[in-house]
Amino acid sequence: MEQFVPSQQAEFQREILKSEILRTQIMLGIWVVAGSFSIVGPLIIGKHPFLTLFQNELTIYFIYGGTFMFFANQVFFLIYLKRRLRKGTTTSSIFTYLQAIEEISFPAAFLLILISLEKSIYWIESPIFLLSFVILMLSALHLDPKLSLILGVIGALEFIVLGLWAANQFPVVTDDPLHASNSIYLIRGGIIFACGLTAAAVAYEINRRLGYSLTAMHQRLEVERLLGQQVSPEVVEALFEESRTLNSQEVEATILFLDIRNFTPFAEARTPGEVIEFQNTIFSPLIECVYEYKGIINQIMGDGFMATFGAPIHREDHANQAVAAALKMLRCVEDLQNSGAIPPTRIGIGLHSGNIVTGNIGNTTRKQYSITGTTVILASRIEQLNKTYNSQLLISGEVRKQANGLCDNFEHLGLVKVKGSEQELELFRGG
Repeated sequence: MEQFVPSQQAEFQREILKSEILRTQIMLGIWVVAGSFSIVGPLIIGKHPFLTLFQNELTIYFIYGGTFMFFANQVFFLIYLKRRLRKGTTTSSIFTYLQAIEEISFPAAFLLILISLEKSIYWIESPIFLLSFVILMLSALHLDPKLSLILGVIGALEFIVLGLWAANQFPVVTDDPLHASNSIYLIRGGIIFACGLTAAAVAYEINRRLGYSLTAMHQRLEVERLLGQQVSPEVVEALFEESRTLNSQEVEATILFLDIRNFTPFAEARTPGEVIEFQNTIFSPLIECVYEYKGIINQIMGDGFMATFGAPIHREDHANQAVAAALKMLRCVEDLQNSGAIPPTRIGIGLHSGNIVTGNIGNTTRKQYSITGTTVILASRIEQLNKTYNSQLLISGEVRKQANGLCDNFEHLGLVKVKGSEQELELFRGG
């Protein structure tokens, strides 16, 4: 069985309980059909011919009484299971095993009493024998391979012992070598065991697939929980399909920082409601630009945000995507101003490409997917230089090299000393 976290284990047990309910419902359905035939039979062949089938007048009462007892047992078990499901609790394994053993023992016990009443071994050939196969096939829905195997062993041993006992108590003269040597009971016992073995294999496969599905669902939820609203649904899907983990790793990516110019005096002159409305109006299309070009939003500040292209899903064209997203952001802000949705607004965007470290930061209670490294710091410093150059978009030479021609018309600003770096960075102005 898969090793689950507590939440997964609870869900797995709940699915087992649902499977138990389904198994019991199928058993009841089969029993209703079989019981219907036992009632319709006398009506078809006549009451007198039907009664002549039995040597003991108590047999007919035993058959109907035993049938009703088994049916009632299944009804009570079904009620018990549904009550457990509603309460969100599970059955104990001991209770489940005892119930299952009781079920597989019913055909042999029923035949034992029936043969004793009729004093004839021929009743071992009755359809009651087939009930063992039905119970074993349905045992796969216990989702417990070991239980199905145990039931197969018990069912086989019970039938073999029953057959040998009946052959000894009520022997018959026959030319059939199988019946004469009692080999038929060993063979049928072997078939019952094989049926239990098959049910165990089916239960194992269902168990494995269910465990895999729950684990996969948990991984998807974990990705969504860790990344929250930082990524587009497409990126979440890609992470899930590629079975990517969010463990620490070093990758090459492009970092984008965006800042709204003069936001503080803007906010001071307006009500909180007006500020929030402005932020929602401007950030909504800008964030969509990031998602459109397969980036993620790492942080949203009051006057800007940080985005990453190329992590956690690696993309060779991360710089190209980042530049395309930045250029579209500039157009979005211009469109918002032209439509009167926002007042005249200037933004600053800085891009830098290089190695970053990605991974989960925190503990079991609180984790966050984080991007760190010198590349992040330099991208932030580049964005701040927009104030110096009175620009809205600045990119590093590393970005321009990888941007596949998107930056060919950008103005070359030369080598610039950036705070936080001992080396000068080549900068380009665009937009």
